[in-house]
Amino acid sequence: MNRHSRYRRARTPVTLMATAAVAAGFFATAVGPASAAKNTSSKAGKPTVVLVHGAFADSSSWNGVIKQLKEDGYPVVAAANPLRGVSIDAASVKDLLASIDGPVVLVGHSYGGAVISNAAYGSDKVKALVYADAFLPDKGESANQLASKFEGSVIGEVLRPVPITNPDGSKDVDLYIDQSKFHQAFAADVPANTAGLMAVTQRPGTGSGL
Repeated sequence: MNRHSRYRRARTPVTLMATAAVAAGFFATAVGPASAAKNTSSKAGKPTVVLVHGAFADSSSWNGVIKQLKEDGYPVVAAANPLRGVSIDAASVKDLLASIDGPVVLVGHSYGGAVISNAAYGSDKVKALVYADAFLPDKGESANQLASKFEGSVIGEVLRPVPITNPDGSKDVDLYIDQSKFHQAFAADVPANTAGLMAVTQRPGTGSGL
């Protein structure tokens, strides 16, 4: 695997489904039996697959993946990634991991790749990391550095910053993709009506987080 994953446009649910399901199925043969995850039911001793979305998305972006994984008998949890910054987001995912019994396959998409890299650190229950078209940063690298490092991404050209005040009083910005450019810049390979809904329901990431 190339250590520096390219920040590319979002894949269709079918592509993500194939990526996560095949990878999870491969790793399941190596991690051994899993006990039932809290609020999930383990089937056939398979690991729990924890899915972490990236910026401008939410947990429902994994719906196609979830459907196939459940059909294949995997316990699945789709994490609600806060998108407030890598340390905050990784801590949230790490807390979620602590609530799950047995081995875990941790899957990240896009910015979620940076989150799972940190959330898995020091965890003995995470048996595999799967990067679904995601950032795979080296120590000290940020999502913004990787997005700027390779040609092809147009996300930086279509972001709309909205000033925010954090709970501690510090200033930041929430970054949204301009709705009129969302389809082409972020989801060019899904139907226009689907991309339109995604544009309206997008969840921003903070500027400091990226």
